[in-house]
This record gives sequence, C-alpha cells and structure tokens, in this order.
Amino acid sequence: MTTSIEMGVAVNPSIAHAELIATFKRAEADAAHKFGLIQAAAHKGPKAIQAATETAAKAAMY
Repeated sequence: MTTSIEMGVAVNPSIAHAELIATFKRAEADAAHKFGLIQAAAHKGPKAIQAATETAAKAAMY
C-alpha cells in the first residue's frame, strides 16, 4: 500500500499522524501474530521449529 506520505503529497499533519499510527498498529499486530506462531512451534519441538523456519524461508522468496 502506498500512502500519501510515501508519494510526497502534502497532507494535513493529523492525517499523516493517523497513517503513522495505523502503520504501527498493523506492524504490532503482525509481530504479535508471528510471536504466537513461534511459541506454538516451540512447544512442538525442534523439528516443528525447523519446518516452520523452512516454510517461512520459502514464503519470503515469493
């Protein structure tokens, strides 16, 4: 998603602030979700961690 800030468009500071807060909240939610996935794999053992790592590496390629 390209924001008005990234496009270099002059925006109202409160809009820019709102976009920044929204971006942070999405990143925070994504990090929390990924942490939960890591925790779940950790409880299943080293093979599950390895499989999750390999799957993530493959997904990052695409």
